[in-house]
Amino acid sequence: ASWKSELAATGFAASRVNEFGPGAFAENLTVDGLDEATVCLGDTYGIGTVRLQVSQPRQPCWKINRRWQDPSLLKRVADTGRTGWYLRVLEEGYLQSGDTVELIDRPHAEWPICRANDIFFGRETDQYVAMELLGIDLLAAAWKKGLVA
Repeated sequence: ASWKSELAATGFAASRVNEFGPGAFAENLTVDGLDEATVCLGDTYGIGTVRLQVSQPRQPCWKINRRWQDPSLLKRVADTGRTGWYLRVLEEGYLQSGDTVELIDRPHAEWPICRANDIFFGRETDQYVAMELLGIDLLAAAWKKGLVA
């Protein structure tokens, strides 16, 4: 909803903005009430019978520009830091719309997704902070590699 209203206010084609909803940025799971400021690296959630763990911030991809026919959208997503995040499956099972989302574990409360994104996208340049981020075992290896590249 926030993307929909923001894009409408910035002149995004009215006919296209009405199409925004869950899955607009190719996400597989959309959860109300969670965002990059409230979700932390390593968080474990229970939804239905599934157990999921936050493994890394999502890196937006060029395909959202193509899908929405807007060459500025990828940069806008990166600039806002509202990129989403990836989850690893700890326990397979079933979930459905309306299931309660339960935070089971938060081993890195000091590392919300927005803070990690600030380092990745160069908004935070303190090398000691970056090294601290690289030291988080639960952070996906591929994201660590992208961070030092």
